Amino acid sequence: LSSAPALLPEAGAGELAHAERLKIALGLKRGTIPVVVATPKAANDPLPDPDLLEASRVHLAVGSSVNPEALAGRLVASRFERVHAVERPGEFAVRGGIIDLFPLTADHPARIDLFGDRIESIRMFRVSDQQSIAEARELDLDLAPPPSGRGAKVTDFLPRDGVIVLRDPEPGWIQGDRV
Repeated sequence: LSSAPALLPEAGAGELAHAERLKIALGLKRGTIPVVVATPKAANDPLPDPDLLEASRVHLAVGSSVNPEALAGRLVASRFERVHAVERPGEFAVRGGIIDLFPLTADHPARIDLFGDRIESIRMFRVSDQQSIAEARELDLDLAPPPSGRGAKVTDFLPRDGVIVLRDPEPGWIQGDRV
């Protein structure tokens, strides 16, 4: 459980803002983020529906099979960008039996080594030097694209004891609201 409040960015501020909004929504839903600070606009901007978010999750595990072309198709459909080298959330690259991808909700990209369609290893790596920093047995990808239309609100993800602090875009004004 994080003790620091999460600052919810406004929608429409680019893919990195979508990634951060998604990370905060999931943190609220999972109970790892207890306090969110947001402008009224950011609090009212749409998020993916919680049920869609769960349905869009892709689970990858060492030893399981994955069709690389099908995974690439799901990533593109979820507005991931296919690039030569992964540098930021929402990007992926495929080179032979290696898939590099930067999950929207992760701090580091993952390298998935395949033997045919079988996942041999999953390693997190640093963007700066491509060096592995941790091995993982599994990886969950949350592939919900930014909502088009009404979508859900941040309060749909808020746990019973969660707190949203609304801040006016004008400096010096803060109002707390316990939901």
